[in-house]
Amino acid sequence: MKTTPKRILTVGLGILAVVAMGMSIVRMATSDPTLARVSDRRAAGVDIPSEYDVRISPPPEWAHISGNAVVEPNGGELALAGAVAGSIGHIAVREGDTIAAGALIASLRTEMETAALAEAEARVLAARATWRRAVSGPRREEIEGAAAAEAASRSRAEASQTALQRLQVVARAGGASADEVDRARLAASTDQSASAEARANLADLVRGSHREDIAKAHAEYIAAQAHRDEARAALELREVRAPRDGVVLELPYDIGEYYQPGGSPMAYFGDTSRMQARIAVDERDLGQVTIGAEAVCRASAYPGRDFAGTVARLGQRVAPKARRGGQPDELSDIRTVDVLVDLSEAEGLLSGQRLICYLRLP
Repeated sequence: MKTTPKRILTVGLGILAVVAMGMSIVRMATSDPTLARVSDRRAAGVDIPSEYDVRISPPPEWAHISGNAVVEPNGGELALAGAVAGSIGHIAVREGDTIAAGALIASLRTEMETAALAEAEARVLAARATWRRAVSGPRREEIEGAAAAEAASRSRAEASQTALQRLQVVARAGGASADEVDRARLAASTDQSASAEARANLADLVRGSHREDIAKAHAEYIAAQAHRDEARAALELREVRAPRDGVVLELPYDIGEYYQPGGSPMAYFGDTSRMQARIAVDERDLGQVTIGAEAVCRASAYPGRDFAGTVARLGQRVAPKARRGGQPDELSDIRTVDVLVDLSEAEGLLSGQRLICYLRLP
């Protein structure tokens, strides 16, 4: 068979592929024990040189289970989002501030919503006054004033009627024109209407409020309250407040920037009075983990320092590995479950910081 450069190249590439596959298998078999199970490392008798060990120091002799972990505040890190889109108008806190539940963190611009709320509150006051007046009925001063007005209008009507009658007599004798009589008749009619209106108004005041009027005034008061509550809710939707006592971890936005729901949250928040580690434990080790088990966590930022803790809670769901240690030979085709460890001492640790944690079996 004739050997050609193309055939030689093909054979060479095939050999390189086989060698690369073999090296990959060897690396997976001897991968960093902080990224694989400690029990697997010990069973294989593999010793990892310290210069390749991301833990800085070897695992405790008693360690049975290990896993990558991340630091979290007590109760987890909360990503606080706004309900509506808009321009950031006010930031009330700074990163690192400790605030109480309900404290304002940030808000969008609220000029229109604030004005709408003020108008709605004024309408509530007016509607309440109308309703209370309908319930209590007219005051004595109002009745007396209406009676005086009715008497005055009655006197004017009588006077204008008398003047009309006299003018009609004069007109029959030729002493007044028809236009003068018509003007007098119109004035008398107007005064009679005004007198009737004043009389009806006095009668209404004496009789008091109708049941229907009271019900209408009350309904208008309730509607005004609902409108005010709607305006207040629209204003509150543009604010982000602390859901509980805690610390502002990060503020991704500055004043004037545009916030859109579904994008970056308006703030990251958590209770850092106690810290915890969320460990991704291989599902094969889950049956050995118990509540209260001792744990030791280490961070590459603090070589030689141990952060002790105890297992507080086991996750309720197994999922493909999502938390990686950043090593090129790290095993990724495994499934893990989260194990939550309460850290008894966590000075210097920050939310989101990566750890390696070891668990002691009973």
